[in-house]
Amino acid sequence: MGTLKFQIADYLENKEMIAAYLKTALIEGTNADIINAIGQIAKAIGRQIQGNPKFA
Repeated sequence: MGTLKFQIADYLENKEMIAAYLKTALIEGTNADIINAIGQIAKAIGRQIQGNPKFA
């Protein structure tokens, strides 16, 4: 049995959670952490838009 890669995008369910995640990355993270956070946020927003057009 293999392991699954953790994706924070699976847990960023609303704008407030996204904002808190980005703020933490900007304050505490390295440049690589910030780039990763932006990618995860893009995935989360894409999923939200597909499932709920009012999210955008």
